[in-house]
Amino acid sequence: MLLKALIIAGAKSLEGGIAMMLGGRMGPAPDGFQGWGRMTLSGALPLPGFTDPGFRLQVADWGSFSAAGESTVLEGLNATGTGPVKVVLVYYDFPGLTLTGGALVNNLDLVVEVNPGGRRVFGNQPENATKPRPDSINPVEQVLLSAPVAGSAIRIIVNATSLPSSIFDQATTQRWAVAVVGHFAGTLRSPLNPAWAVERGMTPPRPSNPPQEPDVPPPSEPDAPLPPPRPGRPSRRRPPLPITAH
Repeated sequence: MLLKALIIAGAKSLEGGIAMMLGGRMGPAPDGFQGWGRMTLSGALPLPGFTDPGFRLQVADWGSFSAAGESTVLEGLNATGTGPVKVVLVYYDFPGLTLTGGALVNNLDLVVEVNPGGRRVFGNQPENATKPRPDSINPVEQVLLSAPVAGSAIRIIVNATSLPSSIFDQATTQRWAVAVVGHFAGTLRSPLNPAWAVERGMTPPRPSNPPQEPDVPPPSEPDAPLPPPRPGRPSRRRPPLPITAH
């Protein structure tokens, strides 16, 4: 999930490019023609010589919810005012039933607060939306702060809005990951941030049910030599019929 969040966070919008199916120019990402945009490594990772010196990355991995109404708050970041900040939430939903009314089974929502001012931006909503509302359709949510004021505190909230997973999923919690890229200072102060946790002698969370290694049978004894081929049998094909002149 974290890798998926990083790839989406680093994608560049193809706005202004030509879409052959549209016969015109594309709008801002995301949409059904360009997805989240063109994947760029320099947009996801702070690579010296390829990204701006003020570009940074912070993550929260192995987030977990077990009941609706739970939430996690990620704090510690402040905008530097030198460029945009992008926050991406990714989670894997459980399989749903066909012919149901909604696309999601479990619904998590991303909210980013910018202080001072208390401005709230919901995932997959325009930054200046007049009637902002949570996204209840997609298991990927993104917030783009195009030009946050220098010194603004960026507060990230992940909410478990609805977790009606079916009975056979109850033993499995809803996992999620967040990636933050852009121009900011500070560190996400959360045990879900591996860098912050390790600095304080904490163990970052790990999956409760790690994948099991497949059972590999012990090496067998060398194969016995193959028996010699059986002697050939006489041909049973019938002889050709004589050709007679008429």
